[in-house]
Amino acid sequence: MNTNDIMKDPFFTPILSEIERRILASVRSAKADGIEINDSQIRSTLNKVRKTSEGKKPQIPNESPRERALAGLHGTLIKLREGFMSEDSEGNREPISTTSWTLSIRTVEDSIQRYSTGPGSKGYQVFLEGFMGKGS
Repeated sequence: MNTNDIMKDPFFTPILSEIERRILASVRSAKADGIEINDSQIRSTLNKVRKTSEGKKPQIPNESPRERALAGLHGTLIKLREGFMSEDSEGNREPISTTSWTLSIRTVEDSIQRYSTGPGSKGYQVFLEGFMGKGS
């Protein structure tokens, strides 16, 4: 399944929406604290979230205010996964699979790539503000 199909899939829509809502909240919070985050830094954080979900242990720097903000986003997204459940054929609810979660993360990573215009870009963030609105 490619990421364009995932964006249209009703199973993934709420997952993608919540991931993007958390990203936007994190960017806004950082900005309120005088910290600028660019699209590449968000994408890098999502890559680390994906790796963590796959059982790897990526390095999560936590020295500077920006690194702390990005580490916070990483932690927020790792916890977010726990809230998403799927149902098996017998009606039992279980956490979404690693495959479904990593496909969701990859889809958002692809969206960032689509809207970013180059180094230091905030094009994805501009897209999110327009897409989700000021109240999100």
